[in-house]
Amino acid sequence: MILLVRLRSRDDSDAWSRFVRLYTPLIHHWVTRLGIESGRAEDLVQEIILVLLDRASMLATELLTETEYRNWLAQSALQLMRESFSETTWRACWEHVAQGRPLRKVADELGLTENAVYLARGRVLKRLREELDGLWE
Repeated sequence: MILLVRLRSRDDSDAWSRFVRLYTPLIHHWVTRLGIESGRAEDLVQEIILVLLDRASMLATELLTETEYRNWLAQSALQLMRESFSETTWRACWEHVAQGRPLRKVADELGLTENAVYLARGRVLKRLREELDGLWE
């Protein structure tokens, strides 16, 4: 089920935890882009999250445009993947999948076997699918 729909239930603590983890940096970015100083921005972000929690029964998917949502989600997921894997594992997947480079060239450049690149790709993509489950539909 899509995250924003799950948020309509105040009792879905997993959905709210995921929402806070994903959207706090985005809300903070928007607040600081308005010129609000960092210390006040932190307070304002917390206030916004509390208002959203308070109005959870009315929360609609229109909070973010589809493009903003997908862009932010993609950036957050990529950052999480970079932090979750070694640089070599991350680069093996990124170079082969996102950059479309041949398996053999990526393996040679990183000093890996082709099988190691294939396995790295599989681990990263599996984790990415798990993280995006229910968020990207």
